[in-house]
Amino acid sequence: MLGVLLVALVVLTCLLVAVVAAGALTALATLSAPLSVFLSAVVPYVAGAAILGVLEVVVVVAIAWTLVKRADFDVRGSRLESLADHAERRSDLARSLGLQSIVERSPERKREDALDTLKRRYADGEIDDREFERRLGRLLDDEDVDSVRARRERAKLRE
Repeated sequence: MLGVLLVALVVLTCLLVAVVAAGALTALATLSAPLSVFLSAVVPYVAGAAILGVLEVVVVVAIAWTLVKRADFDVRGSRLESLADHAERRSDLARSLGLQSIVERSPERKREDALDTLKRRYADGEIDDREFERRLGRLLDDEDVDSVRARRERAKLRE
């Protein structure tokens, strides 16, 4: 899809340049003619350039939309949450804006991120089969990431 859009952009740009150049040459050639002759000669080129310009804008928007969808990024990541938390602890302005609540990920997204991380660590050999199954069981038992973190913090306090 992106390739087709890029080809369309190149073709439309070439056509636009050609229409504008032809229109400019026509305008120069009819400068000494009466106004009605000048306008009748130039108006088709202006209309064509306007249509091609609108089509180019549509294609550029479609390219941007395709790139954004392809990137599939979530600005509400854990790093951004940590940064917002740090800012709120240090700044009254950040606290009053409620930065953390703005960037906070949904429980479903946190669970998805945790599952992705678990799969990656297993695939990279960082954890063995037994550990993977244990952690996967926790995640699939509808236990959200916050509960896991809370349990870890309680375990650390007991030590």
